Amino acid sequence: MPLVTPERPVGAFNLYSDTPGFFEEAETRLAERFAREATVAVGIAARLAAQAVLTDQLRASLASRAVIDQALGVIMGQRRCTAAEAFAILRSASQNRNVKVREIAGQIITGITGQPPQEPPFSTPG
Repeated sequence: MPLVTPERPVGAFNLYSDTPGFFEEAETRLAERFAREATVAVGIAARLAAQAVLTDQLRASLASRAVIDQALGVIMGQRRCTAAEAFAILRSASQNRNVKVREIAGQIITGITGQPPQEPPFSTPG
């Protein structure tokens, strides 16, 4: 029995029996019903897994953004420049060293504070 959502196939439900002819009309209808229910469950599980991945990506993005913003503030204070100019400096350093902007920003924060950047606290619902 195929497990197919409107978007795509998500699996298959295989039934076996030692008894020849075991799967008659009633058993087939029951298996089809189970396959429909399993399709819904697998679809929900897949969406939840995708949501968890997205949540992790967004948290990482927020953490990166916080470190970059802090480094921009440091550059702005040291160079007495605008945020756009500070970002241009940060981006240029990243390109010249072939290092990600977040890593350069982290190095700036570590150089100023003596500690590596800390992840921003995320509030959880509840």
